[in-house]
Amino acid sequence: MLLVISSKMTEMAQFHVEDRGPPDLRIWVVQQVRERSLMRILVLADIHSNWPALAAIQEPFDACLFVGDLVDYATDPVPCVDWIRKHAAVSVRGNHDHAVAQRIPVVKSNGLHQLAAATRPLHWKVLSPLHMKFLTRLPVTRKVTLDKKRFFLVHATPRDPFDEYLRDDKSAWQARLKGVDADFILVGHTHIPFALQLDGPMVINPGSVGQPRDGDPRAAYAIIENGKVELRRVKYDIDATLKHMRDSGIDAETLELATAVLRTGGRFEFDKLAQSVGTALDEDPNDVHDTVELAQFKPVETPKKKRKASKKKAPAKRKPSAS
Repeated sequence: MLLVISSKMTEMAQFHVEDRGPPDLRIWVVQQVRERSLMRILVLADIHSNWPALAAIQEPFDACLFVGDLVDYATDPVPCVDWIRKHAAVSVRGNHDHAVAQRIPVVKSNGLHQLAAATRPLHWKVLSPLHMKFLTRLPVTRKVTLDKKRFFLVHATPRDPFDEYLRDDKSAWQARLKGVDADFILVGHTHIPFALQLDGPMVINPGSVGQPRDGDPRAAYAIIENGKVELRRVKYDIDATLKHMRDSGIDAETLELATAVLRTGGRFEFDKLAQSVGTALDEDPNDVHDTVELAQFKPVETPKKKRKASKKKAPAKRKPSAS
């Protein structure tokens, strides 16, 4: 099935989903949407159980596309899963979604693995069977058509949907997208936003909602409207996220690491946590939604073949009848 949402926003949206998952997943509810002449698409990735960050994104949208990693790293997964279940038209599975759903314990304990190791067991306690079922049944990839534009969703890359880290490397993306027929490729995983125009499609990473790693601690997301891509940021209450982690029983050492990661936007040195924790890099003057980058999708125009003039034979003259 292929998901199609009509560009005529005064009419009922038409859902038509391409789904390689089990048959019982192919159930979609058609909802009335706001009157708009063009669709406004919200793209989210890497929420990581950070509800204050997700709740801070107050954007109007006609469709929400989510490219994976709802869970781990923070401690408030329930409202995050509920929000995506309710609002996302299409979602795919991230590596952390897969690990939580399959109850895979964290083996490593260094760096960010320490955060996952400390928070994952909590997820298994607070997530209901319905939440776990939702994570288990998220597809690895998904194709969808919105307003006559084709989207391909995958968490990391088509070659390695869960684990490959690939940033805005044009030649590398061009090689990995062979055989993928789409106008927009939506990815996450690196937690670093970019919009990369290739020879045909555009690759968009909206950045991380719940754990940015590009030096900007604000929640990241993308808006696509009429071919224009906006990479946007919004400040959220980091203290509320850290308080929830503390109240959930996260140990002091792990909480210190989480504080450094969130306050510096992922740019810190593990041997300088004391200095990093004391900074206030989240105190950005932009307290409202802020566009940090703009890009315009440029489709490749296929040259039209010139039609050869047909050489038609002149009709034979009829001889006058002898009558």
